[in-house]
Amino acid sequence: MTERISSLLLASVIGALAGICINLLAARLPPLLHRHWRKEAQELFGIAMEDHEPPASTHFGPIRLRSVLVCALCAILSMIGIHHVGPNLPGVAFVLLSWTLLTLSLIDWDHLLLPDIIVYPLLWAGLIINQYGLFATSADALWGAVVGYGVMWLMSKFALMLTDTEGVGGGDLKLVAALGAWAGLETLAYIIMLASVLGGLAHVFRLSFNTSHSIRGAVIPFGPFLAIAGWVCVMYNA
Repeated sequence: MTERISSLLLASVIGALAGICINLLAARLPPLLHRHWRKEAQELFGIAMEDHEPPASTHFGPIRLRSVLVCALCAILSMIGIHHVGPNLPGVAFVLLSWTLLTLSLIDWDHLLLPDIIVYPLLWAGLIINQYGLFATSADALWGAVVGYGVMWLMSKFALMLTDTEGVGGGDLKLVAALGAWAGLETLAYIIMLASVLGGLAHVFRLSFNTSHSIRGAVIPFGPFLAIAGWVCVMYNA
């Protein structure tokens, strides 16, 4: 019992420290990527591109309040991971997954962006760890990634035919593939359904209370809901 309490306390402390890094990464990575993309566009087209660098502001209130909330949430997620999975390799992997999904959720909520520099390593990590069957079999992980991307791609094209908008961004497709690699093919349907329900409820809530502060007008980022659904399903598999 004492060892378990000690491991939970240690996880909370490390999680809180990780929350500081997550806050910095979520605030500074999008502007860095924007400058990199603008430089590439200037080199490709040979013209000066107007600078519209995304602000580092947040949508969770004052920056200090958000920092405290993210650190607390990161500590809680770390304790949940160690408590549910255990102080072992799968537990550490699940905690790292939790931190990564939290980072992606913050960036997507602020900037409607799921950076490849984070999503691709998450995808490969899921495929690699499930070679050892931590959360799914290697075959389930591979087909979870393939089918996850394919299903979301078909959904985006179907939405494009009906509404003239794809509805699902390219980052969302890659994130579903990454979550499929972690949770496996059998859990993939639950991830998509749960994320869709959560996203739909958020949209209804926003319309009901006229919370028009969402970035870019009526657009609500889908990444945070995918992250929540994927986190729940991977924990269930653990």
